[in-house]
Amino acid sequence: MSFQWKDFLTLAENLYQNVASIQPEEANYRTAINRAYYAVHNASREYLVNYYKENFNTKDSIHVQVIDKLNNKSDRKEKWISKKLDHLRWDRKQVDYELNPRIERNPPGSMNIRKQVEFDIRRANTIFNHLAELIQSHTNT
Repeated sequence: MSFQWKDFLTLAENLYQNVASIQPEEANYRTAINRAYYAVHNASREYLVNYYKENFNTKDSIHVQVIDKLNNKSDRKEKWISKKLDHLRWDRKQVDYELNPRIERNPPGSMNIRKQVEFDIRRANTIFNHLAELIQSHTNT
């Protein structure tokens, strides 16, 4: 049985919802954004492998490859997923590597991490919904 990537998103939701009982708070939020991103990154990669037989080389960033391969597809949902996945990737890099993370749409230092987690979880859920619709369309053809 293969791993269910959506379980990472469930973990992100649990971290977000139970932040008061699991300290430290900022670590929960940063980890939630990380897990939300990896949930959709890996599900998108799996989708490309299963339905397009895509291969990924190990010399280049697999993250960029997934985004680019989705963007190069003709379906609007695949292109939309590519764009939103890239936004999530940016957020994930901020919370994983930056001492004072910021979000692209905000000035430096103004990140409201709690709101960003909520936004990124919603975005990840929407990506999963689109992936499910795309998988359904592939199985109906």
